[in-house]
Amino acid sequence: MKNIFHYLSIIALMLTVSCSTNSATNPPTENPVDVYVAGQKNGKACYWKNNREVILDNGTMSNSNATKIIVSNGDVYVLGTYAGDITPTIEYVYWKNGVMTNLNQTLSDSVQRVQAITDMDVSGNDVYFIGKTYGTGTVLTKDLAYWKNGIKTAFSTNIYSNDDASIKFYNNNVYFTGIKTISGSRRSGYYINDLFYEDQIFMSSNFTIKDNAVCVYGPTYYPTDLYPSFFKNLETGTVTTLPIPFLNKLVCDGNDNYVSDRVK
Repeated sequence: MKNIFHYLSIIALMLTVSCSTNSATNPPTENPVDVYVAGQKNGKACYWKNNREVILDNGTMSNSNATKIIVSNGDVYVLGTYAGDITPTIEYVYWKNGVMTNLNQTLSDSVQRVQAITDMDVSGNDVYFIGKTYGTGTVLTKDLAYWKNGIKTAFSTNIYSNDDASIKFYNNNVYFTGIKTISGSRRSGYYINDLFYEDQIFMSSNFTIKDNAVCVYGPTYYPTDLYPSFFKNLETGTVTTLPIPFLNKLVCDGNDNYVSDRVK
């Protein structure tokens, strides 16, 4: 099978899209796979398996949206949001096989409340979330943290920003993207086990596994056709550019790579 990129508005196994009533189809392959697409239809969170629609919103939520989907050991995990009772409050939730859990409630405690959950990963039966929390006392501290099966680990305190932090667990290491303040200046990059690696050329946005190694990917700064997107093998340091300026999601499946981009 040729090593090609499928430029689609879908991603096999894991993706984030804004969906309409028309769904893209997976092109024929020698070994057909199930394609899962997560998104929103008519203001309700849902996903599609091979174009078969599954509604996640039971009708009690306002403007719900599915933002990521992962299939592991036959279970379907979907991360999402819905509008809270008090505007502009956003509630962060996830569904496992259609059963919803409110992450604002289950991941908050008496000291730190969930402010945002920005990404999810699943390894075997372990479920991981990354996000930020804020202190409920008189000192308004903020933490960048991840949770493994509901148990919190804080990376840093009084963070500047991690609105788009992504997370990946692989070979007992934790990888996550973020922004770190160094000498008063915000620096973009990624972390491996809480060790920061600055990368000011690329806007690291997410991770994928390619050739048994973790790769970080995303657009370059000020992306245009002259500044393509990239993915970087963190084991070898090799950087590969992709001829699309706004890379949103990338999933590698053997010799095939599934790409989703976004409109300017």
